[in-house]
Amino acid sequence: MASSVDFSHIALAANCKEKFESTVDFYLSLGLSIVRKVTHDRAQRDIGHENNIISEAWLHLFASRPENSVTVRIIHVDGDEFHCQSTSDAIRICLATPEIKNIKEILAANNHTFTVHADPNFPVDRIATRDPLGNEVFFTPHVNTFSIPSSPEIKPVRVEQEPASGRFDLSNGPAQKNIGILTSGGDAQGMNPCVRAVVRMAIARRCRPFFIYEGYQGLVDGGDKIKEATWSDVSGFLTLGGTMIGTARCKAFREIEGRRTGVYNLIKHGIDALVVIGGDGSLTGADRLRAEWPDH
Repeated sequence: MASSVDFSHIALAANCKEKFESTVDFYLSLGLSIVRKVTHDRAQRDIGHENNIISEAWLHLFASRPENSVTVRIIHVDGDEFHCQSTSDAIRICLATPEIKNIKEILAANNHTFTVHADPNFPVDRIATRDPLGNEVFFTPHVNTFSIPSSPEIKPVRVEQEPASGRFDLSNGPAQKNIGILTSGGDAQGMNPCVRAVVRMAIARRCRPFFIYEGYQGLVDGGDKIKEATWSDVSGFLTLGGTMIGTARCKAFREIEGRRTGVYNLIKHGIDALVVIGGDGSLTGADRLRAEWPDH
């Protein structure tokens, strides 16, 4: 195998809107997050089939270890039948989590049928279920189960669970911080990749990133100059020079009242951390804001 080949994503297809939405909801309930969802205004084609793509949703599992993360693409295609070149009726997806009990509760709460399989090597059950498209989804307490001795076939045990509310989170829990990101000073190579890195790592760590357009001027102006950033917002940033979120000189920020207005806009948007990308002058402004923060 070529050493440059990496895993991309799992692709699932539904031929009706109801199946599409229920499949998206199924994976959301298991802790995956939507990073992009779109309905196309013109026909889209994809490899492997001849149907037009109407809508698509990209979901990502932000695992505690990045190498264990996975992306699932769910598409809604037209036509009464989905014509696929694959010879397999369904795929199998295996997810690892130590919270098997919580998975049982979530599946029961959403009326998903599942079976429980004992593991003779460990005192923890394994779970088997299917998503709304019929694909098999397995839950095991172990990552890379090929390294575990295979267990003999065990007859599934049907389990009846009392419904539980809420969704199970396979990642690190709720949002931790709201992080503002601005670029300041002259345009420079590497600014856009830096913005991209902050946005995607923030999302991966359950933080909410916010673009602050036009540098410190945008911080002072507030309003539509401060906007929450999504995973797809920074797609393509690695190939672009300068800064896509803009930069500008700001005389107002040199004065205490200007900085105080910037602080007000940060608080108004719930931003409790600020990443400043720039040179000496930009970082001097950031350091001054940090030093004055208790007095604002």
